[in-house]
Amino acid sequence: MIITALPAGGVKDDSAYKLYNANPALYKLSQVSYGPDPVIIAKRSDSGYQQTVLWPHGSYLLTVSMTAGTETPLLDSELQTVLSHLRWLI
Repeated sequence: MIITALPAGGVKDDSAYKLYNANPALYKLSQVSYGPDPVIIAKRSDSGYQQTVLWPHGSYLLTVSMTAGTETPLLDSELQTVLSHLRWLI
């Protein structure tokens, strides 16, 4: 988990987003909402498990990543649990 300044052009100007977007054979991008905020999820589509959430809020960007050697449904639910308990205080 890391919080950084949101790039001036929004999340699509973030270097991680650019990496995921430039490699559609490796990453599937989707968008969901948590509260009022649109959140981008990048899920790796080859072996192993990697899922990264890019959550812009105001002038900040929260990036949350989970990785593991193998994919299991439990990891998706664990990430959802983490996200559902996060709250912006600013």
